[in-house]
Amino acid sequence: MNNQRQTAGSRMNGFVAACLLLGAAAAARAGDRIAVDQLRQLTLEELLNVEVTTASKKEQRLSDTAAAVSVLNGDDIRRLGVSTIPEALRGLPGVDVARLNSHRWGVSVRGFNDIFANKLLVMVDGRSVYTPLFSGTLWDIHDLPLEDIERIEVVRGPGASVWGANAVNGVINIITLPAHQTEGGRMDVGGGTLDEFAGSLRYGIPVSDSTSVRVFGKYRQHAEMEDVSGGPAEDDYRAGTAGFRLDWDPSDTADFMLSGRGFSGEYSEKVDLLSLPGPGYLTTVTSPNSSGGHALGRWGRRIDETSRVELQSYVEFNTFDVDWLEEERLNFDVALTHRWQPTESHDLNWGVGYRLTTDRITESADTASYPRRERTDRLFSGFVQDDYAAIPDVLTLTAGVRFEDNDYTGFEIQPTLRALWRPAEEHSLWLAGSRAVRTPSRSESDASINIDYLPPGTVHPVLPGVVVYSGTTEFKSEELWAFEAGYRWQPLPSLNVDATGFFNLYEMLRGSRPGTPFPNDPLAPSYVVVPVTAVNDTAGNTWGGELAAVWQATDIWQWRLSYSYIGFDLRGSDAAATSGYSPRHKVSLLSRLDLPGNLEFDSQLRFVDELTAPAIPSYVTLDLRLGWHPLEDLEISISGYNLLGGGHQEFASRLIRYIPSEITPSVFGKVSWRF
Repeated sequence: MNNQRQTAGSRMNGFVAACLLLGAAAAARAGDRIAVDQLRQLTLEELLNVEVTTASKKEQRLSDTAAAVSVLNGDDIRRLGVSTIPEALRGLPGVDVARLNSHRWGVSVRGFNDIFANKLLVMVDGRSVYTPLFSGTLWDIHDLPLEDIERIEVVRGPGASVWGANAVNGVINIITLPAHQTEGGRMDVGGGTLDEFAGSLRYGIPVSDSTSVRVFGKYRQHAEMEDVSGGPAEDDYRAGTAGFRLDWDPSDTADFMLSGRGFSGEYSEKVDLLSLPGPGYLTTVTSPNSSGGHALGRWGRRIDETSRVELQSYVEFNTFDVDWLEEERLNFDVALTHRWQPTESHDLNWGVGYRLTTDRITESADTASYPRRERTDRLFSGFVQDDYAAIPDVLTLTAGVRFEDNDYTGFEIQPTLRALWRPAEEHSLWLAGSRAVRTPSRSESDASINIDYLPPGTVHPVLPGVVVYSGTTEFKSEELWAFEAGYRWQPLPSLNVDATGFFNLYEMLRGSRPGTPFPNDPLAPSYVVVPVTAVNDTAGNTWGGELAAVWQATDIWQWRLSYSYIGFDLRGSDAAATSGYSPRHKVSLLSRLDLPGNLEFDSQLRFVDELTAPAIPSYVTLDLRLGWHPLEDLEISISGYNLLGGGHQEFASRLIRYIPSEITPSVFGKVSWRF
């Protein structure tokens, strides 16, 4: 195995050297380059004037937002050379991305990372995609065709005043392209050392002058990786998705969008599962699978120059089976939003919403137990937010609040106060204070999960012990009071700097309280149950900051730097584990170079600090991409990932003992053709 790693490492070193030499040689040449307008990178001015919608649930310029916002557009994603959404997010400030195995990811904003990170709201076209079972996101079932993504907006900090509970530390909104922007055909086919095959096909049709529709399909096959001990991880997978989007503009004042997608995936992974009453943990190769689909409709109408109303609704059905637990879930959501400018100085945005979620769970008694096999929950919500131009084009004050009533904790209120000051075009300063809550998940309310095995002699002279983590209806919402400040500065036409600082006060965070051990069967015990109950006994604060800089060195060379720091001071039963799963420091340096001969050479150097709770060392890695456009509608690219070092571990699972995979160097080649 070591010889194989050395051989792979030598090959990767050769690949790195070849790419660097080619990039340096091409950069040194002076010559004309045939521009491909559709693929050019945005200028600094265009980056600052990008319209975003996630921060305030309305369109506004990125430079006019009183929030920490990062945007990845479709060309950014293309030039990163990645094949999944989590990989695309790695270089953004304040975003923690860690890979557990071939298909499981930990993604969070401003700490608290987990494979089911519960303080981050993830949406696709405004549709919430987190699972109420664990209050996290299953990234593998949201494997969209990356070529259909218009942009990804990431809000660092609370977004609960407009989006609601669970938008605690951040919001990620994945926005797909309108159908009229994808007319014609496109095929993307690639393969490599880990991503054995990845292919997508779409076709857009102009039905009429006002209506366009596209259909798409995608399939991926991923090879197994190595586990951290050097053996086979047995985590290969196959997944496919297909869907459509229709956009219709019946008049100059109205628009309608209808989209739908279905998916199916089969996976493998190694996990330590309990065998009761013994011999304890057994490493088992499980075969999870998932399938489902959704349909979303959105209608909007501009009533006049000062008023627009929008109605959105979606329904989705998902099944998720991991051998020891099977979940079937149906979600329905409807929301009405109205933006109104009653005066020149006030911009009012308000809305109401209703969500219904129902599930059915089947589990293995050796691992988990849900006394309520079926459950239905309802959520009622309303929000209002006003942007007041105290000094037009100079000072804007924002006040907003969202009210929610849920079946777990009842009534919740989540307010925000914000201010944006622009003393000059190249300077802007913003301040914000917000409250957000994270409501309990299904598992924290009424599940019992076997999380640890204690050998005989630990809690009983003869019998083994099993630690059982139980949810309770007494578990309350976690609370955050967040205070933020940001400064955007453009000291030169070619340089933009965005700095943000934050101080977060957390209360009622999840912890655990041990109970009195008891035999599993009073008459014929085979093991001792060591009960642990979910409680809100952890509190404290985090603080830190993020720095992002974009430098347009020349017309053909752009650099992007991001740095993030977070500190923890938590107290309670879960304090050490909660803080230990997030790196203190993260750095990313991205270079995008347009070369003569329709070539592109892109590189990203990343440093990720150590994790203390699972004791994972820090690492430095490098990604490279070389792209070529022999024709305007044809692109050929080759990318290398994690090219420094022979491999590293990035993450570990807390509650469920998934065996981590080694993140090793890999290569991926891709051909894209538009027709």
